[in-house]
Amino acid sequence: MPQSTPPVSGIILAAGQSKRMGQVKQLLPFEGKPLISHIINTALASQLEEVIVVLGHRAEDIEKTIDFGDAQLVMNNDYRAGQSTSLQTGISAISNRSEAALFILGDQPLVNAGVINRLIEGFKPKGTGFLVPTFHGRRGNPVLVARAFFSHLKSLTGDQGARALFEEYADQVEEFDVGDECIHIDIDTLADYLKLTSDQIS
Repeated sequence: MPQSTPPVSGIILAAGQSKRMGQVKQLLPFEGKPLISHIINTALASQLEEVIVVLGHRAEDIEKTIDFGDAQLVMNNDYRAGQSTSLQTGISAISNRSEAALFILGDQPLVNAGVINRLIEGFKPKGTGFLVPTFHGRRGNPVLVARAFFSHLKSLTGDQGARALFEEYADQVEEFDVGDECIHIDIDTLADYLKLTSDQIS
């Protein structure tokens, strides 16, 4: 990793119950591998200091199916209480070296290492609280949170993500154009999945 690149930990949020999907979407096949495998491999191939995978719902099934490589696996036993608990679980496992956490959704298989690296390189540890990727002026994911705001994540409840803090700390939110629409593409429903897989085939 270049000396000028700040150490940033990647936290993959993959503990949810996939209620709108109706099945374990982390294990859905995508381009020959389970969906979550693409995201883990991408994160490991990037300039992230470390990769932490947060599991919860059907964790045993996922763990016995997936090769996590060098990623660190942590369990969120409170996953039913919403995404805020996964953020907090991930933060609790983060290295003391890291200056920020990049929260990567477990249902965005098209997010690539280039986008992750651009966010890491665009992060200014002393000037940014939240770094938010944009494409054509629209915000997306993954979102980077500076260490100074880790304690604020502990105040979140229910299904709130880091975005719940953006309004309160608007002067600390920096938008960063990553030049890639992948930040807008996630899989929430079966229709989303079918569209994505058909797009990849065509």
